[in-house]
Amino acid sequence: MAKLLSEFPITHREEVVNFLAYEADARLQDPIYGCLSRILFLQHQLKQLHMDLEAAKKDLIKYMGPQAHHHQAIIINNTTNNSVFQQQQQNGNNMIHMHDGDSHGGGSSSPSSAEQQQRSTGL
Repeated sequence: MAKLLSEFPITHREEVVNFLAYEADARLQDPIYGCLSRILFLQHQLKQLHMDLEAAKKDLIKYMGPQAHHHQAIIINNTTNNSVFQQQQQNGNNMIHMHDGDSHGGGSSSPSSAEQQQRSTGL
């Protein structure tokens, strides 16, 4: 452990120790995926919340009627900003899936099974 910590700058060592403790706890709960299952579960929740938000915005525009034309530009602008955020999140997902494939022998296990496992454990 000391050798591993010596590879990081002193300013980051506390963060590394906290991460290793978190990962160890995650591995106890999910020996296969560890933190990755938690990350995938949270990303799935985030995606679902974005979809719910988009549906609510569409309903709002629909129910506002003629007033919607004035406010629609504001809502669409916010939707565009959310789409950029979602694209950034997707890029992060791709990096996680590449890492997942490297660490699990080619990624033979699907992330959806990790999400299912995570749901069954209560997180």
